[in-house]
Amino acid sequence: MKSLLSFICFLMVSGFLMAQPGNKIRMTTQVDGKNREYYLHIPSLYDGQTAVPMVFMLHGTSGDGEKMYETSGWAELAERENLIAVFPSSLRYKIVDGGEEKTTTKWNTLPDASWYLQPGADDIKFLRKVVSEVRANYKIGENKIYLNGFSNGGQMAAKCAIELSDLLAAVCMNAGSFFLDTVYVPNRKIPLLYQ
Repeated sequence: MKSLLSFICFLMVSGFLMAQPGNKIRMTTQVDGKNREYYLHIPSLYDGQTAVPMVFMLHGTSGDGEKMYETSGWAELAERENLIAVFPSSLRYKIVDGGEEKTTTKWNTLPDASWYLQPGADDIKFLRKVVSEVRANYKIGENKIYLNGFSNGGQMAAKCAIELSDLLAAVCMNAGSFFLDTVYVPNRKIPLLYQ
């Protein structure tokens, strides 16, 4: 019994135990002629009658929505708290980082850092479309759309706190934030958490 428990703990720490597979849904949509994807976790208790909160989780550089679904713990939290979790994927871009060219996934928001993004897609438009599609298919609570992001996703979360503040109830930025020494005027003021 002790060895079985140790093995299960190892699997959990190693990321081999994934979120509820029956509730993971891959969605695709078109924005400005580009195919975009996002993953949803629909909790088992969702009945379509009661409005639930919706929470976005934005991945960092080199990640995607599916990786965040599998590793962030937000799918499990969505299951436990009866909320819909959304894991969008950014696009792949050629960047120059430290003088070296490479291709990786990035949200189209420039950080206060030393890399440069080639001209890219309108990720704000993409996220607005995701909100619209999820609202069309699921009962989402009024003023209950939240957004969280990590690293490059945290930088995108900061951008969303300004440009999507008309839709969002609150934003959390993890390991990524606003440009330094810059003044922003949001559509409306919303609670922000930076960690």
